[in-house]
Amino acid sequence: MKGKNYKSAILHQVDYLKEAIRERYGIPYDNSWQKRMEHLVPTLESLSTKDATYFAQELETVLNKDKINKYQFLTLSASIEKIREEVETR
Repeated sequence: MKGKNYKSAILHQVDYLKEAIRERYGIPYDNSWQKRMEHLVPTLESLSTKDATYFAQELETVLNKDKINKYQFLTLSASIEKIREEVETR
């Protein structure tokens, strides 16, 4: 039963992160994650270009799946949280 909620939980986190990025940096809500991360790399200290590219690819892969497993959820959720915290504090 819990496993059914992983996808929706990630979707909620992603929507919140998109909105935070739009409010803070003015990056359009409908940009791809690749473009969004390209704009964020110079402004976020903890995010290298390599990490940003990997995050964008991983996120788009997971978002295109019907279901995600617990491991994918936990790793992606941790990355989203890290980026969100830095976006909100910068």
